Amino acid sequence: MIQEPTTGRGSTARHDSFRWIKEEVGKPARCWTAVNKASGCRVTELREKTKESGNCVQVLQVIREGDEPLTLVNVYDQTSRGGGERLAWQAEWGSIMRAPRVVIAGDMNAHSERWNPHTKERVNAQFWEGLVEEHELVIWNSGEGMRAGPGTEKTSIIDLTLSSPAVALNWCLLQEKATGSDHEVIMWEVLGGKGGEPGKTVTGWDISGWEGRGKEEEERKKAEEKARRAEDMFRQLMGDTWLDDESTKEQISGMADRLRAAMTETLDRHAVQK
Repeated sequence: MIQEPTTGRGSTARHDSFRWIKEEVGKPARCWTAVNKASGCRVTELREKTKESGNCVQVLQVIREGDEPLTLVNVYDQTSRGGGERLAWQAEWGSIMRAPRVVIAGDMNAHSERWNPHTKERVNAQFWEGLVEEHELVIWNSGEGMRAGPGTEKTSIIDLTLSSPAVALNWCLLQEKATGSDHEVIMWEVLGGKGGEPGKTVTGWDISGWEGRGKEEEERKKAEEKARRAEDMFRQLMGDTWLDDESTKEQISGMADRLRAAMTETLDRHAVQK
């Protein structure tokens, strides 16, 4: 799922092993999707749900034998019509969100503490905050910055990955993969092809993927990176407030609740749920 693809000479790379789902002819390129022909998936673009979005939204139904259907929504949210509401907001979101298993991914160009605890500003976030709240969407971003290069000292999180509660993802940044873009590459996979039910019970987590001992160097580095991301997220959730010798019983109880919540959120995001 690619946002702002380049066209013409030196354009976004294409390969014959992929089927490319692109914008309507004659309209500016906003987002493309590449489907591996060997994936075994049947991918159908639902254009009737995005007619008013000016190529800023793609809605794809993905079906693989033995799995429940998955709806993927590819978003590039920046362009407005006449200075008013953005074109991406004009898609048929009510109809899109009626699907039981939805993943929304793209460049939302929106700043909010809801997905970035480091931000000091709230810009163009109302629509996406409302969608998250109304449909109880899961925000899979880890708190890591999404951009690299000159002028990106701030922790910028504008590329979001959202899902309905019935979908679990394994989500990460591929910061070592250079593409020529100043945005980091995001990789995620859908866990448990049959999907789950909202409010499913999680009885534990498998963190064996964090253990690097006894593995080859490449696998060890990947495991160490997973463990580092989990630790970073936990530290961000906990902040700098800790107990001391003068802490009250209420403060101790509150810290226990905070620790439990931070551990659970970190494990849900970075470990395999059981």
